[in-house]
Amino acid sequence: FSLEFLAMQGNRIRVVENLVDLPNLVYLNLSENLIDELDVKELPVSLELVYFKGNGCTKKKDYQFSLVDHLDRLESIDDEEITQMKRLKILNILPEGLESYAQEVEDHDQEEVEQEENTKNIKNKDGEEGP
Repeated sequence: FSLEFLAMQGNRIRVVENLVDLPNLVYLNLSENLIDELDVKELPVSLELVYFKGNGCTKKKDYQFSLVDHLDRLESIDDEEITQMKRLKILNILPEGLESYAQEVEDHDQEEVEQEENTKNIKNKDGEEGP
């Protein structure tokens, strides 16, 4: 199968199964369903963006860990970007002393995003076209 995008949000789905047979799937949205247990082995390793917001499985302690551990290409979970530092933090394999550094990097990255957004807003207020 060559399916790359699957959006099944809000469909009362209880179990995630048979998706592993979709080797080209990169986007999966199963938010707002009834998924309490998530078996990551049912997900294709090709996934880059996943959405499970509004499901009981997101409240599990190992929710992010199991996804990041199983999906090497994962870039985003529920609209949260998975940077390399974030990946190491989730997997709890940051070398000693780097956790505070990782937080500083994340804070700096967030500040840059906010500054970029503010610049776009200022340009838009001045009547210039935004991107």
